[in-house]
Amino acid sequence: MNTTQDDSIWQNFVDGDITALNILMEKYFRFLFNYGTKICKNEELVKDTVQELFIKLWNRKEHLSREVNIKAYLITSLRRSLYRKIQSLDKFECFTDHDNELLPFDLEISVEQKFINNEFNKLLALKLAKHTQLLPKRQKEVLYLKFMQNLSREEIAQVMDISLQTVSNICQMALKNLRAQLEKNNHSKNYFYSLAPVLPLLLEFFIN
Repeated sequence: MNTTQDDSIWQNFVDGDITALNILMEKYFRFLFNYGTKICKNEELVKDTVQELFIKLWNRKEHLSREVNIKAYLITSLRRSLYRKIQSLDKFECFTDHDNELLPFDLEISVEQKFINNEFNKLLALKLAKHTQLLPKRQKEVLYLKFMQNLSREEIAQVMDISLQTVSNICQMALKNLRAQLEKNNHSKNYFYSLAPVLPLLLEFFIN
């Protein structure tokens, strides 16, 4: 489904077309669920929150903008809903990380053989997976949104409720940390630069 089709479906949704609602749910429910479980491990809570999100949007459809980036808008809405819900439930333990924010961002990388055409690239992907998992929460989330969901800097800022400059700073710091770890373990200052052509591809092993 291309952007033009997405825009048309969203406008039909805003106009009260129940078919458009079903199409949006079919396309984005699993994606939102997977994203939500990176924030919260309680799958039932995440599932309920995603369902409630679509119901809330449907009930408020006449007040919604007709021009939005659907993916960024849905991620933003789900993220806020999950954080509010988790904060309000005493039975959920709150975690803090180096960014002093609620809950870890559970990011994993899967090395799929069909994308690895030789042992060298497989080794690079495994090393990248190891070091990426050790990054602070916000750095992992920015990389996920940038490389896996192809969101722009503006859209990432919207999702995470931070400034454009903060998005750039976090992304640069994440890549700097990966570079330092990879070069440290390979005893080469130029090792990270050798990964530059394949770094985006390797980062695409994030689990959806």
